[in-house]
Amino acid sequence: MKRHFNYTDECNPFGDNTLSTPFVWKLKNKYEKIKNDNKVKLTTNTLLENSISKISEIEEVKKRREEREKERSLLEDYKLQLEKQRNQINIKEYKEKEQIFFINQEIQSSNHRISHNIVQPVDIFRMAIKIINDEEIQNIYHSYFKFPFYNILEGLKETDLENCGKQIKLHMLHDKIFNEEKYQKYWESLLYFSGFYLDNLNNDLNHKDEDEKTSKKIESFFENKNFDELTIFEEKIKKKIVSDDCNFDVNYWNSVLLKIPYFKSKYILDDFHKKLCDRISINNENTYLSHKVSQNNEKNDIIKKEEEKSIKNTFECKSPLLFSLESFEGDDIYIYNSEEELEERKKINEEILSKLKKKDSNSEKINDIDEEDIINKFYKKDKEIYDNFVRREKKKGIKDEIIMKDISLNAIANSLKCSLFVTRKPLYFNRIKTSFDWNKYNKTHYDYENTPPKYICGYKFNIFYTNLLNKKKPPTWKLQQTDDENKVLIIFHGGAPYLDIAFKIVNAEWSFDKNRGFRNVFDKGILQLYFNFKKKRYRR
Repeated sequence: MKRHFNYTDECNPFGDNTLSTPFVWKLKNKYEKIKNDNKVKLTTNTLLENSISKISEIEEVKKRREEREKERSLLEDYKLQLEKQRNQINIKEYKEKEQIFFINQEIQSSNHRISHNIVQPVDIFRMAIKIINDEEIQNIYHSYFKFPFYNILEGLKETDLENCGKQIKLHMLHDKIFNEEKYQKYWESLLYFSGFYLDNLNNDLNHKDEDEKTSKKIESFFENKNFDELTIFEEKIKKKIVSDDCNFDVNYWNSVLLKIPYFKSKYILDDFHKKLCDRISINNENTYLSHKVSQNNEKNDIIKKEEEKSIKNTFECKSPLLFSLESFEGDDIYIYNSEEELEERKKINEEILSKLKKKDSNSEKINDIDEEDIINKFYKKDKEIYDNFVRREKKKGIKDEIIMKDISLNAIANSLKCSLFVTRKPLYFNRIKTSFDWNKYNKTHYDYENTPPKYICGYKFNIFYTNLLNKKKPPTWKLQQTDDENKVLIIFHGGAPYLDIAFKIVNAEWSFDKNRGFRNVFDKGILQLYFNFKKKRYRR
């Protein structure tokens, strides 16, 4: 036993103290003796046979044990594969839900920007589709649609082009999911131009004169070609490049092939712009006709009303009694004349202007300061503070955070320049904090390659009140219930000249511990409200 299996009487997996001794079946031998009239005798050969049979039995037991272990390992692997397949199906569903969530967020923010006249390039592209589909839109300005849309993208900065590309991708997904890819080519061409202009900004290469000449020739050749003609040329060039032709200049035709998508997307946008202009002209004609009809109806209504008045005057010559001012003297009511009210309003406006003019330390004469100069200076300060703060926050790193849509600065500039006393929304740089927990369920069903779905664990609000008229009163915030029980409105109130601003957040219990990220500070004109939600501990 020791030689074959390294088993001894003291140490063996069976717990048998007589493992090495030969096994003698006494009852069997006794029975055989009785059967054969005491002729059976125990010999060394029989004992050897017994020991050999014991060794063979142990080997069989070992084999069975190994087979069982293999079967168990195979079963475990099969179960793990099944779980991974199920998890992959769940992950796909979660990803689809996440995509739909981001798409809805983008469309809601786009509707908000359009309604408040804070339009970004993507909103113009979306409005154009609505006009072609004969949908109702508020705040339409024909100046948005004067030129093809690649001209709008050409003048944007690098950051604006990057944001525009992300927004276009979301609208492409929306078109794919909800509109069955009706305007896919339109969105793809816009995405191509955003990437094209972004590459031009990043790659500042010095082209040679020969390259410029060849590019001009290529442009003149493809300029008046249709989309179908361009696709045919593209297929022909690809076939030529694949074929092993010695006389064929591969580098030249590769450069030609790279320029075909530019002309294809340009043709699509030009064609779309023509349709859009035709639709706008038809709508203008319809509105003109409807306006004429409404004017005629108004005239008829005025004539009818005058006739009715004349009839009433013939039958009723009495007018309502006028109350004298002396009848109100007993009550605690002060009645303003129109002149007194106008003088008081002038005084209030002069006080506000004097406060604003005192802030400008660089001015030599207070009376010579124009309102527009003050507006521009204050706006520049706002913009500088906002840009510096955003730059600092982005350097820190925004991991596992979603940036809320901020107001486009160009639109704010236009609204500011209208008047000094126009109330406006404050600038803000807000973030949604997301995370996931490695609880027992997530540990069993997910790993670092397939991470569990994220949830909202907190918010970071940074709202800029840099030009408050009354700086003694700090801005405040409050929570307000909504129709949805799972969400709450947080409303920020700063005071003149800023409007109240509200955001919809998750309705959950806050953690007011400073060590866990709570911050409620108003410093240097920036209101900072950071908070995390309390973690839910599930117990059996």
